[in-house]
Amino acid sequence: MRRILALVLSVVMVLMLPVFAFADGYWVGSTWVETDTTDSSSEVTDSEGNVTKTTTTADGTIETVVTPAEGEQTVDVDLSKAAAEEVYLTNAEVTATEDVASAPKVTVELPAGTESAKVEIAVANNGARVTLMQKNADGTWKVVKQTAVGNDGIVVEVKDAEATYAVVINDKEFTDISSDWQMEAADFVSSRELMLGTGENTFNPAGEITADMMMTVLARLDDGVTTEQSTGSNWAAAGEAWAASEGYTVSGTFTRADMAKLLYKYAGSPESDASALAKFADVEGLDADTTAALAWCAQKGILGGTGETTMSPDGTATRAQLAAVMMRYIKTLVND
Repeated sequence: MRRILALVLSVVMVLMLPVFAFADGYWVGSTWVETDTTDSSSEVTDSEGNVTKTTTTADGTIETVVTPAEGEQTVDVDLSKAAAEEVYLTNAEVTATEDVASAPKVTVELPAGTESAKVEIAVANNGARVTLMQKNADGTWKVVKQTAVGNDGIVVEVKDAEATYAVVINDKEFTDISSDWQMEAADFVSSRELMLGTGENTFNPAGEITADMMMTVLARLDDGVTTEQSTGSNWAAAGEAWAASEGYTVSGTFTRADMAKLLYKYAGSPESDASALAKFADVEGLDADTTAALAWCAQKGILGGTGETTMSPDGTATRAQLAAVMMRYIKTLVND
């Protein structure tokens, strides 16, 4: 009887000890208990040479990669609750191809009760040319407009309970671009089908942006129009109709301030810090809406100055500049 009482007492004392948890373990009183922070994996090769590798991460995410002897690689990611709270980087690294049929396919399943999660799909040939196409219910594929170039791959916010993506190279070849920054920006917007060029192989990087062009780019970004609706001789009509339905209006010459205001409104008019404009001497006297939009764009690194102390709000922008702005803007939308 005394032994039983002693055992019960010792259990009670342990339960009463304070517990302090950390990422790699926890303290129970003066005792340190380590938790498993490593990934575990297994690999199986069948008789036909197909390799299946399953990895379970420390946070509970299960990633299954099938590399067939022939055909496209597939990656299935069953996200854990913990992984969905951060930007999850896939263990598997895929290589983007130009053909959707042969491109690697990545399926992401969200944990129950999770509305969205950000995933960075590791890509061996990562860059502005790489984008994602999502599989529709009818088996067709559509370009995902809001994907950003990450350090190791392409970043997307998954908003469906289960989504399948093809990792593709979808850019166009332009012969009228000479600088690296213009080429990267043109690759980015053309691969996401936001800006398609002015001809079969021309981007016209020095061309001036008009309100119609800007409205069309935003309409495509919003999936408000298809590329088929916004091309041809009447290419501006669909963008104009979308803009009117969304309450976007611009009159007169399209300026850098107009561009900032449209981007700011599309982002939901978030809080901005006017101190981001402190070094620019040419923004004094602007109305509150314009100041807030320019400040937010400057704060997020979307729109820079035209000089050390100038923002040039009344200046115009070129197509190459808009392409670069959209690349930075989409990165902000995806990462915020």
